[in-house]
Amino acid sequence: MAAEAGQLELNAFEPVLFHHLFESIDTLKEAAATLTKHCITGITANKGQCEEYIEKSVRIQKRMKSKKRLWRNSELLLLQYPLARDIIHK
Repeated sequence: MAAEAGQLELNAFEPVLFHHLFESIDTLKEAAATLTKHCITGITANKGQCEEYIEKSVRIQKRMKSKKRLWRNSELLLLQYPLARDIIHK
């Protein structure tokens, strides 16, 4: 009798869980289709804006390289002068 009622199952709510999981996957699939249809289809790139972004990123990379160089030099300084390392790390 217990086996007929499903009382011997390890997780009696497993079928409910999978039902809701698959329902959520279907909802997500429909949301992705709607987003594609109404927002993504027909988008074109603004060439001028893209070039501006590239120019800005190149400038940022140049700044970061100079900061890395300064950081590397300061690390070398700390390796050469143990007293400076003790002062800075206190």
